[in-house]
Amino acid sequence: MEKEQEIKDAIEDSEEYFKKCFPNMNPDSPVISMDNVKDGIKCLAIANEICTLKWILGQGKLNCYETNK
Repeated sequence: MEKEQEIKDAIEDSEEYFKKCFPNMNPDSPVISMDNVKDGIKCLAIANEICTLKWILGQGKLNCYETNK
């Protein structure tokens, strides 16, 4: 249970960091702007971290952005 709480804490930290860095974006649908690729990649990396941690807890898919079923 200790590891589960650590993962939940990591998700919370990552979500807070995402909101701080990208206040107008949703981590469930990150956007990479060609005008600022560096920030777009950073945004996508944080969103992927959140997605992967949720998958570890069984709360989502490993590939959160897959649109094909």
